[in-house]
Amino acid sequence: MKLSETLSKLSETLNQHTKFVLDPSIIVFVSHLEQTIGKRVESFGIPTELTLFLLTCGSAFSGYYCLKNHPLLTSQTIGVLYPAYRTIVAIERPREDDDERWMTYWSVFGFFCLLDHLADKIKRITRVYYLPKIALLLWLMNKGSLYTYRKLLRPMLKLKQEP
Repeated sequence: MKLSETLSKLSETLNQHTKFVLDPSIIVFVSHLEQTIGKRVESFGIPTELTLFLLTCGSAFSGYYCLKNHPLLTSQTIGVLYPAYRTIVAIERPREDDDERWMTYWSVFGFFCLLDHLADKIKRITRVYYLPKIALLLWLMNKGSLYTYRKLLRPMLKLKQEP
């Protein structure tokens, strides 16, 4: 079974049991990566699955290295690069539903950046701080920002909707 098929099944299962939705562009990217790697690697006689496994292991190792040695940079890179790309795509698309999603992401992200500066003492005590932070950023990217804005920020700021 290909990695893209596995991701599609995982996305369907998560969608059935939770409100987590895997971005379809990730599945398309993985499928394209599989096809590109498959064509180039098979010409050398190396199985595609082995190549994808080695790429996954290399990515996991580099992620671990970055998180261990540069946790602040890693968490901020995760919280900025992909959302910035998706924001640009949303601006260029005529649909408005993704505009709202990414505008609220940046609002909530800014709010959490302010809280992040207040968490200096927690950062000094524990090195595990950045793992929950990265998990929170990933959740915010997957429509968690809309939920957080509507349930936390809007009532806190007491903003009223126009009639």
